[in-house]
Amino acid sequence: MKTRGMSWNHTARDDNCRRIIEEFVRTQIDWPGIVQRMEECGLDRLAKSYTNGTIEPLCGEQLHQLLGTGTLRALAAKLDLEPRELVCRLSATLYRMMNPHGVSGVPGPSDVHHRTEGPGERASMYQRAGEGPSMDAKVINVDISDCGLDQFLGMAAKFGTRDFGYVVTPNVDHLIRYCADAPFREIYRYASLVLLDSRFLAGLLKMATGVSLPTCPGSDLTAALFDSVISPDDPLLMIGGTAEQADVLRRQHRLQGLRHFNPPMKFFDDPTAVEDCLDFIEKASPFRFCFLAVGCPQQERLAHLLMARERARGLALCVGGAMNFLTGAERRAPLWMQECGMEWLYRLVNNPSRLAHRYLVRGPRIFFLLPKLKFRLSPVAPESAQMVVDHASRDSSLEACGTSVVEPSITQTLLS
Repeated sequence: MKTRGMSWNHTARDDNCRRIIEEFVRTQIDWPGIVQRMEECGLDRLAKSYTNGTIEPLCGEQLHQLLGTGTLRALAAKLDLEPRELVCRLSATLYRMMNPHGVSGVPGPSDVHHRTEGPGERASMYQRAGEGPSMDAKVINVDISDCGLDQFLGMAAKFGTRDFGYVVTPNVDHLIRYCADAPFREIYRYASLVLLDSRFLAGLLKMATGVSLPTCPGSDLTAALFDSVISPDDPLLMIGGTAEQADVLRRQHRLQGLRHFNPPMKFFDDPTAVEDCLDFIEKASPFRFCFLAVGCPQQERLAHLLMARERARGLALCVGGAMNFLTGAERRAPLWMQECGMEWLYRLVNNPSRLAHRYLVRGPRIFFLLPKLKFRLSPVAPESAQMVVDHASRDSSLEACGTSVVEPSITQTLLS
């Protein structure tokens, strides 16, 4: 299935591109002055993450600021790559070569002169979500895959273990973060599928615009995979949740190949814990499915890092609390509440101490952010094709296929 997203399938041309890009990174970047350059570009958080040894993949906007648009265009022409494909490859290469756990070849943080950080200042480029100038952007595109549950199951069943891809399932809380955090938007941009989790949001948009967006909640797709796609001997990974929940899944579905790893709370604050988690997943590769159930945005960051490191093979799914429902640790709302978009209310009533702030304080921000969002329905190819990236043709295919768009001016009716 060819759709918007990233899947790693190496060819001789890929190896040649990788060699040229690595040579460019080693020889054409002023590494002694890299931290100063980051700060001059206003990338203070990125500079801190590099000096702290917690560098993560750069988004396209940061690469353009750091290296210059002209330089990127020249390199893309030399490699005969579309700019979007070059940005993805260059981001992955920089991650591998700058990360203390990655490939050597460029000066590491200890080789660069930098200021001393005070206690508590450690931060990666993904931390402190909600900061940044992107909150003031007039229009932010949100691409939602034109894919329901049945079509997803057909595609997932045929994905295989040769390539890597990941699926994200945005809800209202995720979209609030999406508006505020450019690196988080970049993670979505390289997802194989973006499946709308929120029937509540879909209902709001239909009421205001008449446009229907397909929904495929993460809890539904996870349950359906176990019921109709997964075989007992499939190699599976569950990241997050408890050992008891993993045992419940093994008993319920007679799973012989399920492996479980539960990283510590807030593990992205600790680079060693992040590396341990990534290492577990990569050593267990290839897998058929890897269920990332460590909450947003940690699960999405993990998926993006796995893509950048190019070591894992299989399909990763960012499913949040789906394992709680699947194993009976938490009850789902009655079906009628799910279908009318009121599942959030059921969860709030049953767990107010944990969810009151999310649903009653943070959640209402979506009404003020909707006028900035332009939802685009991203087409997916027939089920017989493979779930691979096609950034070069994504925008043109959106236009050619008559992409449905919810204009921000229309969503103003929600506020009237």
